[in-house]
Amino acid sequence: MATQNRRGRTWARRAGLAAALVGLIGATAYAVNPFDSPSTPIALPNGGLGAADPRTEHGASRIARESGKQVEVTGMRAENRQTYANPDGSFTQLIHQQPVQVVKDGKWVPTDPNLERNADGSVTPKASVADLKLSGGGADTPFVTMEKAGRRYSLTWPGTLPPPLIEGTKATYQNVLPDVDLVVHTSVTGFTHVLVLKTPAAAKLAQVRAVQFGLDLELLKVARSATGGLRMVDAGSGGTVFETPKPRMWDSTGLAPGADGSAKAADGVKKAGLGVTVDATSLTLRPDTGMLDAADTKYPVYVDPFTTSPARESWAMVDSGYPSEEYWKFDGEADERVGKCPVGIPIYDCHNSLVKRLFYVLPTSFPADAVVSSAKFRITQSHRWDDTAHNVSLYRAGSSGALITSATNWGNMPGGASMSKFVKQQTIAPTGEAACGTSATRNVEFNVSEAIGNAVKNRWSKTTFMIRSDNESDHEHLKRFCNNAVVAVTYNRPPKQPAISGLAMNPGGACVNTDARPYVSSLPVLKAVLSDPDTMDGEPLIAEFQVRWTPPGGTVQSPTPWKSSALANGLTFSYNLADTTSGVPNLPQNVIVQWRVRAFDGVAYSPWSSEGSGHYCEFILDKTKPIGPDIDSPQYIPGDATDTTPNCLDDDPTWFPGVGRYGTFTFDSSATDVNAYWYGFDTNPSSVNKLTPSTDGGPVTTKWQPLTDGPHTINVLAVDRAGKTSDTASCTFRVAAGSDPVAEWRLDDAAGSGQAADTTGTSPATVLASAQLGVDGPGGPADKAVRLTGTSSSALATGNRKVVDTGNSFTVSAWAKLDDTTRWQTVVSQDGTGEPGFNLGYVPNTGKWAITSPVTDVWSLGSWGAYGTVAEKGRWTHLTATFDRDAQRVTLYVNGVSVASSAWRSSWTSHGAVQIGRRYISTGVYGDSFVGDVADVRLYDRTLVPSEIQGLPTQLTSRFGYWDLDSATPVEEQAPLIGKSAGYGASAAELEPALELGLYTGASVFTRDPEDPFPLVTPLVGDGHLILDGATGYAATASPVAVTHSSFSVVARVRLATACTRETAVLSQPGAHASGFTLGCVPDGSGDAKWQVTLPASDANGATGVTVTADTLRPDPTATTGQILAVTYDAAQQKLRLYVDGQLTGTAADVPPTWNATGGGLQIGRSLDDSAWGRYLPGVVDEVRVYSGALDQTTVQQLNTFTEVADL
Repeated sequence: MATQNRRGRTWARRAGLAAALVGLIGATAYAVNPFDSPSTPIALPNGGLGAADPRTEHGASRIARESGKQVEVTGMRAENRQTYANPDGSFTQLIHQQPVQVVKDGKWVPTDPNLERNADGSVTPKASVADLKLSGGGADTPFVTMEKAGRRYSLTWPGTLPPPLIEGTKATYQNVLPDVDLVVHTSVTGFTHVLVLKTPAAAKLAQVRAVQFGLDLELLKVARSATGGLRMVDAGSGGTVFETPKPRMWDSTGLAPGADGSAKAADGVKKAGLGVTVDATSLTLRPDTGMLDAADTKYPVYVDPFTTSPARESWAMVDSGYPSEEYWKFDGEADERVGKCPVGIPIYDCHNSLVKRLFYVLPTSFPADAVVSSAKFRITQSHRWDDTAHNVSLYRAGSSGALITSATNWGNMPGGASMSKFVKQQTIAPTGEAACGTSATRNVEFNVSEAIGNAVKNRWSKTTFMIRSDNESDHEHLKRFCNNAVVAVTYNRPPKQPAISGLAMNPGGACVNTDARPYVSSLPVLKAVLSDPDTMDGEPLIAEFQVRWTPPGGTVQSPTPWKSSALANGLTFSYNLADTTSGVPNLPQNVIVQWRVRAFDGVAYSPWSSEGSGHYCEFILDKTKPIGPDIDSPQYIPGDATDTTPNCLDDDPTWFPGVGRYGTFTFDSSATDVNAYWYGFDTNPSSVNKLTPSTDGGPVTTKWQPLTDGPHTINVLAVDRAGKTSDTASCTFRVAAGSDPVAEWRLDDAAGSGQAADTTGTSPATVLASAQLGVDGPGGPADKAVRLTGTSSSALATGNRKVVDTGNSFTVSAWAKLDDTTRWQTVVSQDGTGEPGFNLGYVPNTGKWAITSPVTDVWSLGSWGAYGTVAEKGRWTHLTATFDRDAQRVTLYVNGVSVASSAWRSSWTSHGAVQIGRRYISTGVYGDSFVGDVADVRLYDRTLVPSEIQGLPTQLTSRFGYWDLDSATPVEEQAPLIGKSAGYGASAAELEPALELGLYTGASVFTRDPEDPFPLVTPLVGDGHLILDGATGYAATASPVAVTHSSFSVVARVRLATACTRETAVLSQPGAHASGFTLGCVPDGSGDAKWQVTLPASDANGATGVTVTADTLRPDPTATTGQILAVTYDAAQQKLRLYVDGQLTGTAADVPPTWNATGGGLQIGRSLDDSAWGRYLPGVVDEVRVYSGALDQTTVQQLNTFTEVADL
């Protein structure tokens, strides 16, 4: 077994994570679009976090727009798929019929099935998706070995093999018997092997009459297919891993002398079937002796069992002259004919061949809201009869899925000869010719917008296409097409429907209708905040406003909708109805005017704001109504400071700081008799929010604290002494997210450290003598904290300068576990001259947590504060205290919930050090020392708002566990426990015994052999991966790891051994009767499957809950690098997200925290449902991670790598 390696430190907090990642990434390489396939190796991107990252659609789109060039979304790259962001905000996805690229040595390179001889003599394809190795010669060793997801089979020749002759994709073992060659042909996905009987004498050999190969199977069984072929099925799940059509033999009839007929059975050759016998250790072929001995059999004779790995994509030819013959994947040919064979033309050997048609199956999964602007089916025409243009047509099938198999022939082809339910896409008359090859220029293009639009609308994961000649009775209409089809689809997701809350008018205020509609004195400026999900701020948008009204006794009037100029995504778009050129300046008075808006991104429109749950905005023009007041705010509307009219500069793109920070707003009217102002933030003015000026007509000022980031609107009207109200003035501005802490001590530093790091880098804390770092934190063994013993030397202290201004608004938070409830204790404080500026701690006479502050910085003049809930001894508790100077309140929160609040009675600034675990008593003297553990202390120079505080206990993003699965240690005589594999916690430098995985019967760890420089199999990542048999095998920790009733994230890379034909689990964690979460795959009923995560609402049999499925990026057993799956649950935002290969593929909102799954450890490869274990996974798993907190997409993208990054 390989030894476990010690690793460097891990990151611990989301904000800290970004900084840690900067050291892991370098220059970014952007791939522009090679529309057919990459012709040179493409380096894996290492995009920086500070700039747009091409791994995501958002990042690539932004780069494309700024550069004016097409940029690949590298995080969506797969062996047969490439996705590109276009400068106009759309995306183009290329879906190839065959793999065009593969990961080799951590980098994407073009596929190349050509063989090369390794230094050890073995022979392998240069770059293939098949794990395939051929013998370099010798005895008693397999001549071919193929593996997929831990399932392996080998065939051994019964004798000594010579070193093979290598010619491109062909390896020839000459004279393995007298006048008998063994020939192997490789492809991108598999291989064929053929016995070449060169003479009749060779056919007489007893070893030829019954050819017995040695057969070695791992996690496989052999089954016969309905058509007489062989299936190598997963021993656990029964799914097909490898397959071979019915084996057959053919002679050389019609072949030119010296021609090589080993690659395929040409038209007109004599054919016969083979007898096949399989047992546990051998595969025996029995050629048809009648054909071998027939006088008209022309030698050489070829005996061909054909083997490949099943793929999501498939293609086939059918021939009306051979209605019962199958030509699966063109029988190995690079191209095939459509139309009639030229019977009677001397240069053509048609034999019985008549009319041929070609079928292709390609994946067609796209986002459900995709708007397809272009869809092309591209392919190479390699031959045509002459230069005359003759029509050929492309069709798509009338139902979803792969409608062809290795058993498809003319007699049973989908749609039959009449093409029932097939829908024509386009008829063209191509005349060009080009050579085949996946990187060849495709010279034929069909428009398939109807087919792809249908697939998007009806959620078809695969579509079957057919090419046929329009004239199948005239051989001059024949053509040949290659097996290199690609569908190129350009699509866009429409902008979001404008939210009613983001619409306003000035004058008039918020968007309302019916009896709430306002009267306005002048034609308003209509305003809308618009956004697009594709590109965030990367793509400009255009607003389209529509206005309508009905004059008395007339009909509805609606001018042509007005379109704005392009503005950045997320800005406010304005339409001035009074504009004499573009507006509607002659709107009549005293009629109801309605308006709505939609967004346009250059490709697609959003729904109108009035559709669905939306509504029209309304107003009535009344020019006798007084004009509204002026609105000013130096913090949030600084650009309007010099303007004294109700007009407002609200197209300022600036995001002003920020959530939790108060702004002052001043309202002033030009009317001299105004004696009141009504206002509303993000709502219309109300008398509930009323301000009275000191003198009539004078200004008023109020303060407002934003609780959320994003666009906000202030609406104000003035009221005169007669009670008449003015227009509602309206201003929109943007509020940024709340600022990060000014200091944060995670206290997860290594045991023995003399200093605790401040993640901001400004205020490290000295660890005093009796403080013990490295103890278990609030997240368990994977999290860390500091232990304090209650003496003044058992504490931490910063340098002698203030960290936060206690005379202004601020917030303090910390995790604390109290081990002594008999005395006064301090969790955090900040020194003053005579008293600490604040003291967050515990009060023994009430047994409660408390936040207190002295009246002044003078000893013994008293204090004030807020006293919360009774503290629980020995239990981790999260404490937050906010000092809000503007509201003159101090509030204490316990575990994110407000439990006490009191008036702020005095304001003064303490200028000393921050103390963790004690408070200042007098010069050089500290007391009220803490007994217990403390973690994650934070200080903010602002007031946190309740939604932020609610998230603090769950916002801690720590790695609870990491399993690289690079090696395992066997366990003897403890079945079903058969092995163990190490686990790491927050620090990858140390093993965590509590996180050790047990491996149970049917599970094993494949480890790279350092002595083998040319391995058959490469682990998914690093030096090993976990193999699961799909029947009983699984791996599990002894105790729970994920905290499922709080924010958590789980990540794993998985490769399925077979198509997902039954529910399987990749990761789960059990309760008593159900799993707290299950991540796995489920069949979708159409012959395909989806990735899915489920959170049951309770730990009960039959419990229902929340399920998120991925409609795109489906389970792909042909992906040699596997697929990385990530689930994040954000308890504060109540959102459950599912990522596949770094892309967000599904989200569920309003998912409240439910129950904590503590019935057992983390499970890899199975789940608990209705009190029974099941959903065993057939495949391999690698790089498993569990976190507290919800990872963001940037981090998920960083984990989507083929190299081991132990520090994430």
